[in-house]
Amino acid sequence: MTLKQEGYNVVTMYYGDFSSNLEVYANPAPETQPAAPETQPAAPETQPAAPAPAPETQPAAPETQPAAPETQPAAPAPAPETQPAAPAPAPAPSGNGQSIVDYAMQWVGQCNYVWGGTNLTPGGGVDCSGFTMNVYAAFGISLPHYSGEQINYGQAVSYEQLQPGDLICFSGHVAIYIGGGMMVHAASAERGIVVDNVFYNKQPIGYRRLV
Repeated sequence: MTLKQEGYNVVTMYYGDFSSNLEVYANPAPETQPAAPETQPAAPETQPAAPAPAPETQPAAPETQPAAPETQPAAPAPAPETQPAAPAPAPAPSGNGQSIVDYAMQWVGQCNYVWGGTNLTPGGGVDCSGFTMNVYAAFGISLPHYSGEQINYGQAVSYEQLQPGDLICFSGHVAIYIGGGMMVHAASAERGIVVDNVFYNKQPIGYRRLV
C-alpha cells in the first residue's frame, strides 16, 4: 500500500471477521524525476590513428672482417743461385802471339787480383806478374814471378814494332799487348783482370817479344 500523508496514519487490517487498526508513520519520498539516462550517448568512435610509418630500415653495416695480422711472416729468403764455375780456359795449341792474346783474354773478369798471387783459375787470384807468368807458361815460356825480372826475358822491340802477344813492361808492372794500342793485365784488387790503353796510367819502360 501507499501512504501519501506524512506522519502517523491509521491503517485497518482485515482478517476474515476480524479487523485491526495499525498506526503507520509515513514519510513518502518525493516523486522521483525520471532518471537521466545512465549513459550519455557515446562519443563518436575515434578513428584509429594511422599507423606511424615504420622507420626506414638502414642496410646493415657489413660485418667487420677480422683485421689482417699487421705483419705477415717474412717469406724465407730464396737461396742464392749458385752460378756454375766458369771452366778454366784451355791454352791454344800453337805458340804465336795471337794465340797468347786469345788465351789471356779469356781471363778478363774471371780471376781476381791478389797481390803476390799466382792462382790463375776461375775465382782465383793473381797479381800482374803472376798473370803474365801463367799465361806464357801455358805456351811453354818460363818467366819469374817478378815484374822487375821479366823485362830481361825475350827480345827488346820498340813501341812501333809491337805485335799481339808481346810483353809490356812498366816500373813495377807488366802487361800483354793485344794490338790496337791496347793491353790486358791484372790491374788492381778493385778492377781485377781488365783491358786498358797501353798508356792508361804509366809510361812503359820497355817491350819484349817472347815468341
